[in-house]
Amino acid sequence: MFFGLDVASVNTGVQCTAVFDNIVVTGTTASAPTIATDAAAGGVSNNTDNLTVLGVSPWGATNLTYSWSLLGTPLATVSFSTNGVTAASNTTITFNTGGTYYFQAVVTDPAGLTATSSIVGVSLVPFIPTNLSATGLNAQVALAWNGVLGATNYQVNRSLVSTGSYTIIGTTPVVSYTDTNVSNATTYYYTVQAVNQSGSSAASASASATPLSTYQQWLVGNGYSVTLVNTATPDGDGIPILMKYATAMKPGTPSSSTPTLLSETNNALTLQFNRLSPASVTYAVQASTNLSTWTNIATLTNGSDTWTGSAGISETGTNPRSVIITDPVTIGTTPTRFLRLQVTGGNP
Repeated sequence: MFFGLDVASVNTGVQCTAVFDNIVVTGTTASAPTIATDAAAGGVSNNTDNLTVLGVSPWGATNLTYSWSLLGTPLATVSFSTNGVTAASNTTITFNTGGTYYFQAVVTDPAGLTATSSIVGVSLVPFIPTNLSATGLNAQVALAWNGVLGATNYQVNRSLVSTGSYTIIGTTPVVSYTDTNVSNATTYYYTVQAVNQSGSSAASASASATPLSTYQQWLVGNGYSVTLVNTATPDGDGIPILMKYATAMKPGTPSSSTPTLLSETNNALTLQFNRLSPASVTYAVQASTNLSTWTNIATLTNGSDTWTGSAGISETGTNPRSVIITDPVTIGTTPTRFLRLQVTGGNP
């Protein structure tokens, strides 16, 4: 920096020398840039937002640089379209996941002097959950999906038609959900939305499932219609399809044997058959003296493995189990005596 001092002499013919001491120079120090327009966010769109800030300086606006920082401990990193240059006065940020993020800009002039903007926050709803799957089980549908970073809950929606409309059926903080309010043989459609403090994401791609009873699953697995009536005899052997299922007979071909075997042991009638374990239908062994009035002498209800009734019961094996039901009435006590197996359940 240079300073000039005026010196005057009355003798123009003589060279003069002037010596100065205790010189005091006064003036202004270089001034730092200032924030003319504080940091602001333009609004989230397609997982991006626009940040702006404007500084002023004696050096001129084109000599300022702008450096943006992501503050705190964010859920994920972000990217800036430009940063650390003059053009970063206006930059686009791209987010990798939803949540709340805080940004601040530092404006720097060529002398290294700076000004700092206020902090600006940007909040995004979570990203959309992916890979939703639905699995139909017996009287329930199991759902699962990929988790979304920053989601605090997931909203589960259901519809009876693929095009909606969907109804909220529950929320869960985990990435799975079991819908138990369903009817077997009915198809349900599901979507999931991720939720955080800023709101909820758009709905995921849909997934569908049809819950089936154990019997209906057996029907489908053996090539029968899920709506096949219990009394149907599709194999042409006169044995109702539900009886074949309940007594573990081979489906798909005519059977050369009957599902039950009636015999006499120790002066009492016995009825022998196979049954599923645990019971997925209701078994009732009934007795009659006239083939018109029948009385239960042994009953095993759907879902149970414990028989009730007055008859003697013997079982061996695991699944299927071989069952022998012994009539509590001795042969000869009545003129005639009949036993039969009744199976109920299956399709309505």
